Amino acid sequence: MRSFFGFLLMLLVPLALIWLPVPGLGALIGGFVGGYVTARPGRAFVLALLPVVIVDALALLIATGLGLPIVGAIVAGAAAIFFIAHSVALLAGAIVGGYMGQSRQEALPAVSRA
Repeated sequence: MRSFFGFLLMLLVPLALIWLPVPGLGALIGGFVGGYVTARPGRAFVLALLPVVIVDALALLIATGLGLPIVGAIVAGAAAIFFIAHSVALLAGAIVGGYMGQSRQEALPAVSRA
């Protein structure tokens, strides 16, 4: 459940913070918050890549659905390169937030459920 919530945060927070004047700052904050909630740097990294994969798969499906498979593959490849380059801040924020969340969880005392 934490992974899904972290993914939603990484997807929606940059959209909500699109008004920030610094390019990539909204994605950095969204990645940090999502990674902190996930509390695992590796899982946060994979979850930050999911929006790229989803958009790329949609671009491939739409472009190949038009009956042009070679053009669809080229469009999907270009979309993948663009979105990966654009989400570097999201990935960096997710990794840093994952490490912060992991260290926060390790610092909390264990609660016994009796």
